[in-house]
Amino acid sequence: MASIRFRPWIRGLGAIGLIGLAVGASSTAALAAPAKPHVGLVGGPDTTVSVAPGGTITDAVSVGNSTTTAIPKVYLSVQWSAGMKPVKTFDNCYYDTRFAYCEIDTEIAPATQYVPKTPLQYEIKADTFAPSRLAGESNWYTADEAASRFDKWRAAHPTRGTDGKLELQATTGTFAPSGFEPHDTFTKVEVTGNNPLNLKAVGATVTGAVGATVKLKVGQQNAGPAAASFWGGEIASLKHLTLVTIPAGTTVVSTPKNCAAMVKQTAVDSKPGAPQYVCYLDESLDRVLKPNASQDWEFDLRIDRKGETKGSVKVNYDWQMGGRHGTDTNVADDTAEIIVNAGEAPGDSGTGNGSGTGNGTGTDNGTGTGTDNGTGTGTGTDNGTGTGTDNGTGTDNGTGTDGTDTDNASSGSGGGLPLTGANVLTVAGAGLALLVAGAITFLLVARRRRATRFVA
Repeated sequence: MASIRFRPWIRGLGAIGLIGLAVGASSTAALAAPAKPHVGLVGGPDTTVSVAPGGTITDAVSVGNSTTTAIPKVYLSVQWSAGMKPVKTFDNCYYDTRFAYCEIDTEIAPATQYVPKTPLQYEIKADTFAPSRLAGESNWYTADEAASRFDKWRAAHPTRGTDGKLELQATTGTFAPSGFEPHDTFTKVEVTGNNPLNLKAVGATVTGAVGATVKLKVGQQNAGPAAASFWGGEIASLKHLTLVTIPAGTTVVSTPKNCAAMVKQTAVDSKPGAPQYVCYLDESLDRVLKPNASQDWEFDLRIDRKGETKGSVKVNYDWQMGGRHGTDTNVADDTAEIIVNAGEAPGDSGTGNGSGTGNGTGTDNGTGTGTDNGTGTGTGTDNGTGTGTDNGTGTDNGTGTDGTDTDNASSGSGGGLPLTGANVLTVAGAGLALLVAGAITFLLVARRRRATRFVA
């Protein structure tokens, strides 16, 4: 995919803007068309037919010999629009997706016109956009002109038809070469009715730290009901590109294969770091996006600065036409947002403070110890101590002093840590010890009081 270029697809529909998008080398163009058709072969007149989606048309294929010498065999190349499908295929023709090359052994007599014994017919697919314009084209060549190219085509496209041989038969009536095209025949197909489509842009929201590279997947979706054919001109209102505007503060470090950077209104393949890209359908889809199908493009995007930043995806777009935007049933959803939420880079830190409070406890047994562990948003321990004396006789008049607190809280990254793990076990163990000690003390004091009263 070295470059993006545009070429006429079917000469006979130039007036309606039937321009095809060709990406890279085209095997069809390289193998199918000899440099100059034989002047003795004359194609039949062009015709125009009308048909609704789902209908069938007959391609007006014919050839004549304007010389005075018989031509022993001829070669025929035929091609058709994406919305068309051959009703029959022939075993002396070799087929690609929308192209066939045929070797026909019928001798073409002088001053005689020939047509296929079995008409070349095409089904107009039911999901074809309507109204639209399609076409079938045929070109005739002598053996001297086509043989080498035909051999290459046959080697590259070995698929043959299955409905017998394509043969020609002479027609009755007077041959009139002056009214014929030099070598080709066009059947212009006017697709009637109302079968619209709606292209929708698919945006994305991504999150990452400053300096990180993230995957940005955007795309387009065909909401139908008709197929979206991007063989230009078939659907006059439809544009074949999607414009991706990269959010400021980010950088594209790699691009998908079907996107080209926009540099000074010129498309440049696979160029990272551009602010905009134009993307198109993969060749495997034959430039057609079926109803309810999607095409995605994934960029590798580096986040360069903190905060939210936005870009956009715009479908139905043509940069070569001055940024012209096509129309479908809902233009409002042809644009979608790209949102990048950039967080702190690795290594950024916050602060936290811890605090604790606690009071020691004293017992009327003379001495006592107390511990208290304060908690805060950081970690900390408060160790209180207390002492008391029992100066009562027969009564309990013990006094104690409050313990002292020591609050040690640590600050840490992103806020203080809660008490977990070993700290929790320490605090729980200390509390249980105090509870047991208090219960034992209470029982001893109570017994001592009862004993004192008995002696008295």
